[in-house]
Amino acid sequence: MGKSFFLTVRENELGGRVVVMGYAPWICLHSVGKRLQLQSVADWLSRDTMPLRVDETVPLLSVVCLSADRQWGAVLLNAGMDEIREATVHLRVAARRGRQLTIGQLEREVELQPESSGGCLTVRDIPPWGFRMLLWDDAPNGRMAEGWIWLN
Repeated sequence: MGKSFFLTVRENELGGRVVVMGYAPWICLHSVGKRLQLQSVADWLSRDTMPLRVDETVPLLSVVCLSADRQWGAVLLNAGMDEIREATVHLRVAARRGRQLTIGQLEREVELQPESSGGCLTVRDIPPWGFRMLLWDDAPNGRMAEGWIWLN
């Protein structure tokens, strides 16, 4: 007998949202489709308030931090054994300019390309286990509490 793979999403009359994944939801975790599905589900559950999203299927882990004074930053870590040549990062911020920090390099200003929900930029040439840090002086669009959020 075959196993059934499914995903069901539901919003109730009071606005509560729930997602149920079928048998063994961890199967196919490394596929492009499953990754996109899980990103979309997380964004839907959060009512489109996920502060950061990466398009490409690269091992780029992201951690977002919002401080009490509403400044925020994101650390992008290449958790793979190969260089990430290019990755598109979508950010839900009102700012159009920020700063990028890289080990062994001077801080540099980065400009976001405008999008309907914020802006995007391309990060390039991140070595294995290397990282980029992005900093902005305003809070992400939408609701985000002070603290850390681990995104993948």
